[in-house]
Amino acid sequence: TALAIGLALAVPTVTALVAQLTAAAALREGLAALPPGERSVTVSYNGILDRAGLSRLDALVTAALPRIGSGPVHRQMLYRPVNDGVGRPLVIAGADDLAAEVSPLSGRLPRSCTPQRCEVVLLRRGTPSGTGDLRVPPELGLVVVGEVERRDPLLLSGTFEPDRAAAVLVGDGVPDVASLAALSSFGRSSGWVSALDADRVHTL
Repeated sequence: TALAIGLALAVPTVTALVAQLTAAAALREGLAALPPGERSVTVSYNGILDRAGLSRLDALVTAALPRIGSGPVHRQMLYRPVNDGVGRPLVIAGADDLAAEVSPLSGRLPRSCTPQRCEVVLLRRGTPSGTGDLRVPPELGLVVVGEVERRDPLLLSGTFEPDRAAAVLVGDGVPDVASLAALSSFGRSSGWVSALDADRVHTL
């Protein structure tokens, strides 16, 4: 009788454990089937932030995001598209620690970014584009110093992926790129992204 009671008590526990393990495995498999940019968790803010506001928000997000993410938290931003003067959309973006996020294809990586003059690189997405046909309005204060491709799949992907028709120029350092004088009143989005941790999500 004691054995029967013990089994009766154990069966629901084992069943619940199996269900939890099955659900966790299904979540991991589902995430693995998604593109890298969709296997991430992103916190975004649409609007203009000064350096102090960006710093405060950064502290909040970087403290909370690791609860459901894994690996480092990547900070990035992008302005709304501008016209290059001949009808092609141009997206100016910024990322912290750009050297770790991209691989150079030609030229070099940006070395400086001030409100009046900011070095950027062209981000290659898919077919080679090159900088030869790239037109950048001089009033933006941007200097294109090279072309790169993504090393980190989370860079400007998922909800931060610009339109495929746009040329994407990336500068080093979110606070600096966000301080461009020519775009001081221009709309932009700031974001923090990390790879999604299925096990941490499942325990919530």
